[in-house]
Amino acid sequence: EDLFSFAVARHGFIEPECVEKKSLQKRGQRAAGILRIEYPETTLEDIGGYQVLKDWLKVRKQVFLKRGALGIAHPKGILLLGVPGCGKSFISQAVAGSWEIPLVRMDPSCLYSSPLGASEQNLRRALNLVESASPCVLWIDELEKGFAVTDPRTDGGVGYRLLGTLLSFLQERSSPVFIVGTTNDIRMLPKEFLRKGRWDEIFFLDLPEEEERRSILEKILARHGIDVPVTQPMVGFSENFSGAELEQAVLDAIFQSGGRRENVGDWEIFRALRKTIPLSYAFSDEIEALRSWARFHARLASKSPESSITSENGSLHIKSNTV
Repeated sequence: EDLFSFAVARHGFIEPECVEKKSLQKRGQRAAGILRIEYPETTLEDIGGYQVLKDWLKVRKQVFLKRGALGIAHPKGILLLGVPGCGKSFISQAVAGSWEIPLVRMDPSCLYSSPLGASEQNLRRALNLVESASPCVLWIDELEKGFAVTDPRTDGGVGYRLLGTLLSFLQERSSPVFIVGTTNDIRMLPKEFLRKGRWDEIFFLDLPEEEERRSILEKILARHGIDVPVTQPMVGFSENFSGAELEQAVLDAIFQSGGRRENVGDWEIFRALRKTIPLSYAFSDEIEALRSWARFHARLASKSPESSITSENGSLHIKSNTV
């Protein structure tokens, strides 16, 4: 009754989509602090670079949305790891926006509760609510905050029980829930997370290359209503910048111009880039460690591996030139 009253008050008549959205939001309130239900307008077309990942998601979209007609299992999800600020959160939102289904965001750090058994109950309740909201995208942000390897002697085994519950959900669910898990440091997660069958693919998001930075800057400028061409000095000077750092530089140029976008030119943006010190300079060792792990365990989101295949004495030899 409350839902129908809300729809009439909002639209003057009963709008089914409004009722559905309000119903999902009320379900999210029952898992307050753990789940948040959103309806992103961001799409994959708003993302600069990461063409391999975007193409992969476009193919899975057709299967996910037509799973009943095709009579096959729905895609399970992806695990995204990479450099902070390279768009893991943005991609999670873009998947839901492109597929036109709700985004259910889970904060793993909010699962833990002091009463005995409460943490496990929080997770089970949250996962039940997620399934009731399907079809949807479940975004589990910073997995390491809730499911990192822990010592059972320090937490009474809560971490292992939470992990077991989530792994069972990843493996066994039949409901149309596409999961996007994100992590900044996959080395903190147990190896059980990486098994095929729980994720369709693991993607590594590296710092954008030159043409990707050009594309990212073009989309950022368009999003902020700035009609300025992206110049080669902008692209060249922003090497080792993340997408978040590129956007922050553009915002800085807008602020320095008193919020008047018409006063923002290529020089103002270049000057803002020059003032920015990218995080990659301070954390180069950590980034290289991530790249080393991804070289053998993940797929690059930006480009397909370049390899040469030769034949010698009737055998195939593959030489990889990646990462």
